[in-house]
Amino acid sequence: MKKRKLTKLTLLLSSLMTMMAGAVVAPSLPQMSQHFADVPNAEILTRLIITLPALFIAIFSPINGWLIDKFGRKKILLGAYVLYALGGTSGFYLSNLYLILVGRAFLGIGVAGVMTCTVALIGDYYQGSERYNFMGYQGAFMSLGGVTFISVAGFLADIQWQMPFLLYLFSILMLILASFFLYEPQRESFSNQHNSPKVKVEYSRILVFFIGLLAFTGIVFFYMIPVQIPYFLKNIGVTNSLTGIAISASTLASSVVSINFRRIRKILPFQLIYATAFTFMGIGYFIISQSAEYYQFIIGLIVSGFGTGFLMPSSNLWAMEITPPQIRGRIVGRISSASFIGMFFSPIIIQPAIAKFSLSGAFLIASTSLIALAVSLFFARNAKLFKQEK
Repeated sequence: MKKRKLTKLTLLLSSLMTMMAGAVVAPSLPQMSQHFADVPNAEILTRLIITLPALFIAIFSPINGWLIDKFGRKKILLGAYVLYALGGTSGFYLSNLYLILVGRAFLGIGVAGVMTCTVALIGDYYQGSERYNFMGYQGAFMSLGGVTFISVAGFLADIQWQMPFLLYLFSILMLILASFFLYEPQRESFSNQHNSPKVKVEYSRILVFFIGLLAFTGIVFFYMIPVQIPYFLKNIGVTNSLTGIAISASTLASSVVSINFRRIRKILPFQLIYATAFTFMGIGYFIISQSAEYYQFIIGLIVSGFGTGFLMPSSNLWAMEITPPQIRGRIVGRISSASFIGMFFSPIIIQPAIAKFSLSGAFLIASTSLIALAVSLFFARNAKLFKQEK
């Protein structure tokens, strides 16, 4: 029983590493922009320090999904922890912006391994309501952990902008815990699965594509918080530590929803969960777009954070429900890939709106778009596509 609890704790802590990947260095962004001001295109390149890992997560998640379905979960997960530590801490000891970006690429490859292995193991270890319960706690744990790490990162950034990069050493602790408390699931040999005659696996490819599209869209808008809010708050004279607290307020609100996700799923189908997520995010972004004082930003971030709580667990859970176990790693990899492509493209997509309309204008456009998406999903709730959901 004790080992079972430690297995759950290890998976929860491992899930937290995905949240840390970009957001933990967000409070340092304005200082990095100033430090590398003489580098061409420093404004967009420093933003990519947060989002570049996402591009490599997107590329390597499907590859990792295939690898873990073929060879198993644990060995790949342990290697991913090592790569996570090496790539994540590179910003602490490197002084060249381009080399830091290379380090962030390696971090992304590590995160891809951690994420796909962790989600697949959750699917392997737990079934039915126990899985929903665990995923709810996972979302809450990620949010509460994000509050801690982002707040600490804010205080570290006030000391020196490089200091938050040391938080990625957390993966060394995870390497130790996973070595002892995670186990390869008792399934038919992965190699046997690979060598056996291929059997056609039935699942809705259209619905998987749609889930991926929703995941991409949600993350494009969600990542406006860690990428753009530090600059927004810097403009009104807010310190790095207070910026970290502000972003943490959003993740704390998210945890309130995530911890109750099992109950929410009993009431709402997934398409309406997304509609609810986009509604809260849209309202929160509208408040942010009209804000001029720190407390007003906090209110907007809390409201949008409720939406994030609906958003974050939904894609992987929905995908797990509609796909059989033998291809679960690959499908989870594809959905994860879509999410992180959205994360990478978030500043690229949003930057033209900022350049033309300002940060306030960009959040107002995002608010309008999110509300429109929510309304569309609500009215399409009886569409044939959604009848394929189990």
